[in-house]
Amino acid sequence: MLKMKLNRKRTRTTLTTSLLIVSVVGLLSFSQLQDPWLWGPILGAIDEDSVMITWKTTSEVTAVIKYAREQVYIGNEEWEETIFLSPNAGVFQLQLTDLLAGTTYRYQVILYYGDVAYPSPIGRFTTSSTDKRKFLFLVYGNTHTFSEDVARVASTMTAHESEAVFVIHTGNLIGYPAQEEWERFFITASELVLSRPLLTVIGENEAGDTDYYQFLSLPPGGGEFAEQWWSFSYGNILIIGLDSNLALHADDQAAAQTAWLQAELAAAQATFIIVVVHHPLFSSIYAGGENVILRNAWHAIFVEYGVDLVFSGYVGGYERIRRDRIHYIVTGGGGGPLIDRPEQIAPWTARRRWSVLHYIRVTIAREQLVVEAIPVAIIVGNELFPVPDGRPFDRFVIDNTPRGRE
Repeated sequence: MLKMKLNRKRTRTTLTTSLLIVSVVGLLSFSQLQDPWLWGPILGAIDEDSVMITWKTTSEVTAVIKYAREQVYIGNEEWEETIFLSPNAGVFQLQLTDLLAGTTYRYQVILYYGDVAYPSPIGRFTTSSTDKRKFLFLVYGNTHTFSEDVARVASTMTAHESEAVFVIHTGNLIGYPAQEEWERFFITASELVLSRPLLTVIGENEAGDTDYYQFLSLPPGGGEFAEQWWSFSYGNILIIGLDSNLALHADDQAAAQTAWLQAELAAAQATFIIVVVHHPLFSSIYAGGENVILRNAWHAIFVEYGVDLVFSGYVGGYERIRRDRIHYIVTGGGGGPLIDRPEQIAPWTARRRWSVLHYIRVTIAREQLVVEAIPVAIIVGNELFPVPDGRPFDRFVIDNTPRGRE
């Protein structure tokens, strides 16, 4: 059903005779070809002058990418640049370069298979700029097992968060390493990540799966494929993604990640510093409210270098814990399995909600950062009750103006 939903969004158009001339027999034969899109296109790592685009096909196709500044495209519906790729099958990954900083673009990928063109929907993205001080992004996690719920959360973000410049995922994109699991995730998230670059950290379900690196385009960092941990800047914020699976094991690679983290934080000059991990450092699911290994590995470093906000997943629920002026947010309401409310409450807990599908909206307005937890639906027993108004069930502000730091 999900594949059919994706296929319905593809428009079949016959190539002009200037591109391809076929016989009547050939035309009839090619017209029966199956849509070659498996999933995508999806956006990945983005900075001031480039963005990554990835997609996957079922057959060997020729791909064409067209893009233009949004103001140009809207004005006359013409593309400024066209890129032709050699025929190939499987995963395509392309980096658009030489873009203008702080600029919104429209783009489209067209697959040519036989005599038929299969264009993607038209997507958009906005490059970063050091001058950018007002923007918003989204955070969610735990997107496996229940495809309908996962699609509900993704479609809600797509419908209501058109201005979001990227999406952060806190891990457990899939239920287990398998091609069909990745296909399910990308199809349910297709509209969301068509126009919002997707940046993720490794969940326990993706650990050791090389498809994670093949399918996702992440910012540069270190570890496997130089993307196991990463950092990138957008406007006046710095976001660092870490592999908490690795940190739970005391070995040389874990030590290398922590050394890299300290170096990144020591060099940071951002107004806000945000860290993303999969396993929470603090949560009510732990005895005593903390993961001692992760706390010992990272909390003191976060405090020393002024980290403002830490997002994690792993837990099918929502918690906000504030410790040593750092807000630790657990968000696992992306549509996957939710957990029952733990009987204990972790120390330093400021807010928590269970049995609710949700996502996080983060809005930057110069030297203030606003975090809002947005409900999508409440689960009671086996029944789902949509929340239509989108009113946040938690909201707080981080004020990094000179007065706010006092």
